[in-house]
Parts: sequence; structure tokens; C-alpha cells
Amino acid sequence: MRNAALSAFLIAALNAWTSLSSAQVIEISGTRPLSEELGVPGDRTWIAVNGGLARPLSTFYRLPEGTHKLLIIERTADGQLGESRWVNVSVPPQAAQTMVPFALQFDTTPPQIKQNSQYGARGEKPPVLVLDESGIRSVRYLVGDQPLMDYFAANPGLKGTIQVTVEVEDGAGNRARREVDYEIDAEGPSVEWSTAASPIEGTDFYAAPLEITLEATDPSGVSKLEVLGDNPAEIRSGGTYTATSSSLRVAATDKLGNRVERTLQLPLDDQAPNIDLSRSGSSLTAVATDAGAGIATVEYRIGDGRWRTLEGAIEVGNDTIEVRAIDRAGNEAIESLERTDG
Repeated sequence: MRNAALSAFLIAALNAWTSLSSAQVIEISGTRPLSEELGVPGDRTWIAVNGGLARPLSTFYRLPEGTHKLLIIERTADGQLGESRWVNVSVPPQAAQTMVPFALQFDTTPPQIKQNSQYGARGEKPPVLVLDESGIRSVRYLVGDQPLMDYFAANPGLKGTIQVTVEVEDGAGNRARREVDYEIDAEGPSVEWSTAASPIEGTDFYAAPLEITLEATDPSGVSKLEVLGDNPAEIRSGGTYTATSSSLRVAATDKLGNRVERTLQLPLDDQAPNIDLSRSGSSLTAVATDAGAGIATVEYRIGDGRWRTLEGAIEVGNDTIEVRAIDRAGNEAIESLERTDG
């Protein structure tokens, strides 16, 4: 019954199309809701544009530039069909650009302002998310009455906690305001190392190569961890790396873009022992020292002979004498006394 009544109503309305006077023109300014410009209740009005399908006014977006024929159908408060009429509307170019979308005219919900971190970067926007179904028209960040970026410019070394006022307006003109407290993170991550390996017995030194775990930490989170140098690598925080030197250059970047480079000093014995040769007459004395894990063996050989354990002075003859020292980390050094006539 209702569908039949609606059909009869629409047929009568369409028959009135031809009698619409061209003098009945409403010019759309684009500065007020369409419901106000047409003088209709926005929540109970349907419109059909240029003979198209009638839809609730709240579902339309914008009218394009030009002149359009609108069938306006109003419903009563209890949902029954009410007054209907045809009108001509004119949309100037400027109005087509500035017109508030019809669907947004029925958005009465303020935007949401959500803080997503307790930390923010100096010189950057605060750590907030701004959400709204109608879209965001404008966002302002203030410290007191001063724009946030101006405040940063006036305080270049700013650290610690800051309070920022966030003011938001959505596409429908709804506004929201929130005070946000967060800490300025202007430092890069810290980087530490650890290993599951055991040091050389009786020492604090490790032999190379050494598998280590690198861990980067930062209040705002870590986005990148790198090993620099001759064997560069990008690894995740908590990942492993095989170190071959006691000096390891690393770089870490936090989620706010703060980057730090530092050199980690590892107790890795990667240096060869030192050998001092001293000759007195036909006697050669060799002393081996090591700054790391200590000397393991000292050996010598004469000419192409085999290596022998050094237990005292060496008798000098006509052949070259070589002295070899190996430390407890496996590093080796060789010094020699060239052939001499004695």
C-alpha cells in the first residue's frame, strides 16, 4: 500500500516537471548547509537531481557547477510522505568548490584525538592520531597561545616533558580539543652487546671470531640497527653478529629519527704478541709479551729446522734464527735474526 502511494506520488511529481517555471531558481552559496538554503528539514528530506533516483539528502555529496532541477520530497515526523515540490538550483563555480558535502551536514560527532606514544621528537608534530569520518579540515598544535613549531624554534635545546594543546576541526565543522603531555626524545638509542661464549680461562678476554648479540634500546622504540665498517650489516635488535675485531662501529636509529653512532670496545684479543730479541756475543735472548690473554708458547728454529720450545738463550751461528710466539687467543708473531758470521 505504501509502495503504491509512493509510486503515485512520484508520478504526479514527475508530471509537474514540465510546468516548472524557469524563474524559480535558488542560487546555492556554498556557505550554508543545503537544507538551510532550500529551507527543508535535512533529516527528513529526499531529493532527486535532474530526474534521477530520489535519495535521502544526507547521502548526497556535492552538486556540480551548473543549473539543476531538484525534486524535493519531505517526510513527516512519523515517516509519512509530506510536501513535495520542484525547484531549479544554480551552483556557481565558487559554490561548487566550497559547498559543504551534504553528507557532512549530518555529522555531529567531534573528531577523535588519540595519543599514540609518550614520546615525541623535537621539531616534529606531537605523537597523536586525529580521526574523523568526515575528514579533517584543520589541526592546530599550540603551547599556550604559541604555535608549536614557533615554540620549538625559540627553544632549540628543548628537553623533558612538554604540554601541547591539539585543536581539530572536521569537514562538518565539529571541533575537538585535547591537552597532550609527552616527553621530548632528542637522543638516539643505546647499544649494548653480550655473548653466550666463555672467556679464555683465567682471563676476561675472548678469542676471535666471537658471536655476539647486539641490543638497541630507546624510549620511543628502535627502527634500525647497523654494524658499520669493513663488514657492514643491518640486523634486528637482539640479533647476532660475528665480531673479528675488538673495535666494533655501530649505528642505531629510533622511531623518531634520532640516530647515534658509537664504537663498542669488545674484550676480544685480536692483537699478536710482541717479541724482543737481544744479542750478546754469540748468545740470543728472546722475550715475548702479550697485552691480551697472555703467552701460550714461544718457539724458535734455526734455518729450515723444526720449531723447538724456547727454554733459554739461543746460540748464534751462521743460520737465520726465527722466534715465534703464540698467545692464548691463537694470535701469532714471528721475529728473526738474519744469518751472521758470529
